[in-house]
Amino acid sequence: MALSIIICEGRTDAILISYFLNKKYGVRFTQNDPPVKLPVKDKNQIINWYSTKKDSKPAIAM
Repeated sequence: MALSIIICEGRTDAILISYFLNKKYGVRFTQNDPPVKLPVKDKNQIINWYSTKKDSKPAIAM
């Protein structure tokens, strides 16, 4: 399984992309332990993890 990353400028963009990926590819938000630890340096930065049913580890979107 390969990890993918999507970088968004704002939370609204991340939400819209999340809805698209969910409807088109079945990608869902997950609260499982992330496969990679990434630093969050500012208060306004967030990292959300997503996965598909066939993934054993989540994918990433920032």
